[in-house]
Amino acid sequence: MAARRGTPPGALLRLAVFLVALSSTRLIVDAATGPARLFRVPERQIPRQGLRASAAREAKGMDKKLFVGSFMVGTAVALTSVTVAQEFRIGQNFLGATYFDSFFSPPDTMAAVGPDHIAELINGSYTVYSKANGQRLLAWTLDQFWAAAGATPLWFAFDPRIVYDKSSDRWFAVAADDAGSPQSRFLVGVSRSSDPLQGWTAFAVDADPTNQRWIDFPTLGLNGDRVVVVANAFPVSFGTTEVAVLVIPKADLLAPSPTVVNATLFNPVPATTTGYTVQPVLDESGAPGVLRLLSAYNIPFGTMRLSFVAGTPTSPRVLAGGFISVPVAADPPNAAQPPMPFQKPPLHTGTAALQCQVVQRNSSLWAVYPFNLGGRSAARWYEFSLTGAIRQTGVLSDPTLAYYYPSIAVNDFGDVVIAFSGSSAGQPVSAYAAVGKTEAGVTTFAPPVLLRAGTDDFVRLDTLGRNRWGDYSATVVDPVDE
Repeated sequence: MAARRGTPPGALLRLAVFLVALSSTRLIVDAATGPARLFRVPERQIPRQGLRASAAREAKGMDKKLFVGSFMVGTAVALTSVTVAQEFRIGQNFLGATYFDSFFSPPDTMAAVGPDHIAELINGSYTVYSKANGQRLLAWTLDQFWAAAGATPLWFAFDPRIVYDKSSDRWFAVAADDAGSPQSRFLVGVSRSSDPLQGWTAFAVDADPTNQRWIDFPTLGLNGDRVVVVANAFPVSFGTTEVAVLVIPKADLLAPSPTVVNATLFNPVPATTTGYTVQPVLDESGAPGVLRLLSAYNIPFGTMRLSFVAGTPTSPRVLAGGFISVPVAADPPNAAQPPMPFQKPPLHTGTAALQCQVVQRNSSLWAVYPFNLGGRSAARWYEFSLTGAIRQTGVLSDPTLAYYYPSIAVNDFGDVVIAFSGSSAGQPVSAYAAVGKTEAGVTTFAPPVLLRAGTDDFVRLDTLGRNRWGDYSATVVDPVDE
């Protein structure tokens, strides 16, 4: 997916970043015309009811003046590139969904950008904005979104993902339903057009007809002929944790009367085949065929794994690929935050796993994950060949700041943006992005840029005592102008 050439003069790069931001977040869209734009939105925190644990989460936010006591999803920031990817400016801000729109923690920040809209799909909330001016056009709960599309959750939907696929001019969304239950289901939706306001069609697919496992942390990928959803599959009562893979012919979802009648479910797929927390690749080129799956198989022992959804869309196969040797790294440590006015618990930063989308551009796969670098969370990024060979890798880190929940986007010219949250003992959680330019196969990043400074600390412990800030973020390319 990574382009092997530099950006030609005057090329435009527009990226949308939806990131974990302090309790408050906002969507920022650049209304100015310019060579490039980047949109970014931070994340909120949702009570993990999926584990039968409720926890209302309070947030003071990145901008206490605007969002006192509220959790805003989307301190998104529009960045405009000037001549090369490393040069950009922050564009116009607008208010995104708040904690009081969802009442979930953590938020699992997720959104996508289409020709005219930004659609934000997070735990507890679905919001659509005008891309031109940030006007809020629709605000529903997450369950209302699924019910309106024809797949009413049994209990409540959680861990949503959304993408806009420019090759089909459609939006695709997934979530999990009825956590911890033998009735656990995949929720899969497709828009009726390139306008997310014109309706969706959704389906509920039994995650395990044997009722032995329930699914968590669904991930979404697609290419020209298949849509693939992968989830961790936990035992309802006892047994091993494995992986569930759902393969749907894309043509069936794009038909005048969408259907999942030809969908194929693989559950359980042994975790030894794919690893846990698997990311199916997002390939928007429109090319059909094999879709790749990538996991941080065992980073503490220096191993990732590439696997494949091969065969035809109606008769697919899940195949194990080779192991990929990578630098050994431990899970990222909790991130410090300043005492305001007294010390709060550090922020939980997740694990050394692929929390966010793996993207394919041209003949490369691009991925990023957090890890422990000298006692502080940092981000390691990769460009892989389609067979899993490492073409290049690098680290984004800071001697003071912890960087966590990173996500990545790449355009056809090899411009790369990695967006993430950052904090330290002297800096509240803030939104950052690093922009890279690829020339002759080598990507060079400019120093990370502060997109939005946090103004307060954050604390909301879950039932395990974690001060959760996750669980993921999103950074995407504007399909209208890369």
